[in-house]
Amino acid sequence: MRSAATLAKRTVFRDAAGRTLSEVDVELVGRRAGAPMLVIDRPALHEVLAAGIAVRYESAVSSLDEGGVILADGERVDADAVIGADGIGSVVREYVCPGARPLDSGYTVIRGIAAHDIGHGEAFEAWGRGELVGGAALPGARSYWFYEAPSALLEGRDPLTAVGATSWPAPLPAQLADTHPESILVNRILRLDVLPAWARGTVALLGDAAHAMEPNLGQGAAQTIEDAEALLTALRATRELPGALAAYATVRRRRAHLFQRESSRFARLALSTVASHEPGDLKLRA
Repeated sequence: MRSAATLAKRTVFRDAAGRTLSEVDVELVGRRAGAPMLVIDRPALHEVLAAGIAVRYESAVSSLDEGGVILADGERVDADAVIGADGIGSVVREYVCPGARPLDSGYTVIRGIAAHDIGHGEAFEAWGRGELVGGAALPGARSYWFYEAPSALLEGRDPLTAVGATSWPAPLPAQLADTHPESILVNRILRLDVLPAWARGTVALLGDAAHAMEPNLGQGAAQTIEDAEALLTALRATRELPGALAAYATVRRRRAHLFQRESSRFARLALSTVASHEPGDLKLRA
């Protein structure tokens, strides 16, 4: 993974005028944690994770039970256990927690990849009134950027025009100029309330299927990785699958729910329409 990623070094938070609000020494955080923070393209991450594993593409799951899944074409795939890592629109979640539905946060995020170098290891956010932008350096002298704003302000608008309508500090204007429209994604931000259960017999949920959260702490994928480690530990501890899946859920639920709650709280701060966002107003601890 390190060979396909770039090292994160610093994150700077600014207001819409470009004044610094706070700065995080990401390299120092990595040294304290015992491992560096890496930035990697999602396709490259998938390629690394899938190495040596048989993956079936275009095989949507339409329904399931404790003995396996049924694909959209009617084929049944039997299994000892089913782990639903199938995201915010999880089919597996409906089996574990019938009726649990994603909630619309009222915000939309626009994301893009720019052929623009913002500096090795650099990342940034800039906060306006009710909207924000951010980005990070990627391998190959490219960079990622995002823009978040109330959905009502973005409906029916050209994404690049919508982002550029507000005067944002560098490096965003240059990133927008070097972004191909085909690289842009537009998504409403959805989240989950705390689910009453993550497991039912030999079926369990993992990642966004269990605890989808707003993206403002950057913890969605991180919490999914923690889920995977906890699941592996639980499965190694016992051959009794329902007990292992229940133990995994017990270990992970409290911490994941903490990040769900804090991500929403941080989103309300970052997207405030009343905060002055003056330097010194914002204090972040690594």
